[in-house]
Amino acid sequence: MKKHLYYYLISFLISTTLSCCASTNEESEKEIIRFISDFYTEYINEGNKPGTFCIDCIIEIQKKYCTPELLNHIEFLRNEKDLDFDPFIQAQDFVLDWLDKMTIEKVKSRKSLYNVSFKYESEEEYTTITIGVKKYNNQYKIYYLDVYSDEVTTYND
Repeated sequence: MKKHLYYYLISFLISTTLSCCASTNEESEKEIIRFISDFYTEYINEGNKPGTFCIDCIIEIQKKYCTPELLNHIEFLRNEKDLDFDPFIQAQDFVLDWLDKMTIEKVKSRKSLYNVSFKYESEEEYTTITIGVKKYNNQYKIYYLDVYSDEVTTYND
C-alpha cells in the first residue's frame, strides 16, 4: 500500500512540475513573440516616417532591442563585406504594409530562434528572417540574425 502511495505521489509531483514548465515556456514564447513584434513595429514605423530618414533613430532602436555583439558584427559586415541592405528587413527600403502581413513563428527545432516573415503586396513569396532572442541583462535582446547564413553571428542554443 505504501509503495502505491509513493508511486502516485511521485507521479503527481512529476506531472505537476512538467505542466508548470510547459506553461512557463508558453508564456515565455508569447513574451518573446510580443518583443519581436514590438521591435519590428517600432523599426518599420521609424523607417517610414515622412520627411528625412533618421539613421540615428534607427540605430537607437537597434541598441534598444539588440545585443552590442550583434550590432558590432553588423557594422563589421557593412564595412568589410559591403553589406548594402538593412539586415533586419533584408531590403534597402521600409514598407509599412509589412506590418499587416508579418508573421512570427518559433523555430521548432531550436530553443531561441524565431522566423519573421513578411512580403511585398506584389510578390508571391514571403521574405523570412531568422532571428535569435535571449535574455541579456534581464531583458530580451536579439542576439542572432541570419543574413549570410552563419556569418552574422554564431548561433548557440
